[in-house]
Amino acid sequence: MLPSPFKHNIAREDIEHAVRQAVVTEELDDDLRLYFGPSRRGTLLEVITVLGEQQESESVIHAMGMDA
Repeated sequence: MLPSPFKHNIAREDIEHAVRQAVVTEELDDDLRLYFGPSRRGTLLEVITVLGEQQESESVIHAMGMDA
């Protein structure tokens, strides 16, 4: 995972949980994908990923709590 998702002090495990348990997933421009999902404690997170060249993998580039 890139360093940028940790800017808002969200733990890796919470980011991964939010993506796996996302209640909303949206395809954005430029191979970006937006997830809204809960952390392990249930707080809602916004996570943005960028798709890899083959669109088989994703890298998280942003994560923050929805209360921030």
